[in-house]
Amino acid sequence: MRPTTSAGANKRGVQIRTDLPRHDLTGGNYWMGEVVKYQDSKGHLRLGGDLNAIQIDAIDRGAERAKVHLTQAGSLQVNGDTLKVTNLTGHKLISGYPEGRRMWLNMKWYDSNDTLIREDGAYGPIGVSVPNPAGGADVEVESILDLDGANTKIYQAHYAITQEWAATLIAVGKSPLLPLSFNRITGLVDYTLGDMAAEPAGSYHDSFHFAMNNHVAKDNRIPPYGMSYDIAKKRNALPVPATQYGDPGAGGTYEYFDNIALSPPAGAVYATIDLLYQGTSWEYVQFLERANTQLNAFLGQEGINMMEAWLNTGMVAPYVMTSAIWGTPPAGVEIGVSNVTTGYYQVTGKGNNQTITFVATSDIPVGEAVIIRSVVTDSNDNPVSGAIVSSAISGPESAAVISGSSDADGIAEAEWQTSAPKKNGTGGTATGNYTVTTSDVTGNWNNIATSAVFNLVP
Repeated sequence: MRPTTSAGANKRGVQIRTDLPRHDLTGGNYWMGEVVKYQDSKGHLRLGGDLNAIQIDAIDRGAERAKVHLTQAGSLQVNGDTLKVTNLTGHKLISGYPEGRRMWLNMKWYDSNDTLIREDGAYGPIGVSVPNPAGGADVEVESILDLDGANTKIYQAHYAITQEWAATLIAVGKSPLLPLSFNRITGLVDYTLGDMAAEPAGSYHDSFHFAMNNHVAKDNRIPPYGMSYDIAKKRNALPVPATQYGDPGAGGTYEYFDNIALSPPAGAVYATIDLLYQGTSWEYVQFLERANTQLNAFLGQEGINMMEAWLNTGMVAPYVMTSAIWGTPPAGVEIGVSNVTTGYYQVTGKGNNQTITFVATSDIPVGEAVIIRSVVTDSNDNPVSGAIVSSAISGPESAAVISGSSDADGIAEAEWQTSAPKKNGTGGTATGNYTVTTSDVTGNWNNIATSAVFNLVP
């Protein structure tokens, strides 16, 4: 709940504060809305269905809010050959239901001729094409290419089943043939409950059987600021291994950042670094489809339905949370802001009839959040994703704002929350003419300050 400027209540004389928590708990799930809409169109929803235009619009706007949350969740800083990934949230980064979701670093290393030398954490086709349950041509699957590469840094939780627990499950009637994992390329079972039970005591095997797992094999998600070792231990939320992030021990507090030693390839002069997030991976969806057919017909069909939705809604394409640059790009490889638009989000209607619409205008009612949209492009006028735009607002009052990461169209959005006057006409943000001017852009910025003007009106 990020701090915002507002009154703590709608009563007369209430103080305007700059640290009121904004109660927006949207989270980072930018994809599930697409699943809901797709399954609605196919009649696969178990609850709800027959979505109307207002509901679909609300789903889409929720997805956009989720993307904004992702851009606010972490930061990247480069200091020499060290990359610092900082958790800016009040929970682990990443958080929530951990099965199949992951965050990782994509690093592209270039030489002085702007030629790509190496890519770490690359994402794309892995050499697997699967039948589309919806019909038509097979679909080429995409995932992280090298899950275990020396320079692949993935933040995630891995849960597992121990040898002792596997033996117990078999003793109470679970089949030793129950799959614990599948080969992500062939789709064949590569480990079973019986295999685990036959291992030496103390062994374990990673599995997506969420309710059946009894062991945390790995959890390298970045702790939040101030996370206590003692409380994390009590809540079974320790990093695994627990010696990560400062190794505080009893009575101590974990670091809320991760310092990574970079390994530039020979000849590299600069690198683009993106922090990526994916809500549901190929490996998890494959498991849901294949493992559930072993249990019962209903769950088996639900696994197929989820696979169909995943394949036909973009395979949960990774989202750029934030970006950084290592080194110095060659001259000519610059980025800049080609356009700045101002406006605000207008809410109309109530309850299920409520709609939220972006109004692009230079006349903005005081009390609204001024939305500043900047279009980031490179020197060849191609849109740049993952860029952060800093802007200065000047006029009767002044402010500095920082955008979220620019999207695939190069659009980076920031907001300045204004305050309406009290009922007696006093207080509030001053109305009048304002100018917003670009003050910085992450990457090799061309230092050209693009600006726009707007008016705060009563």
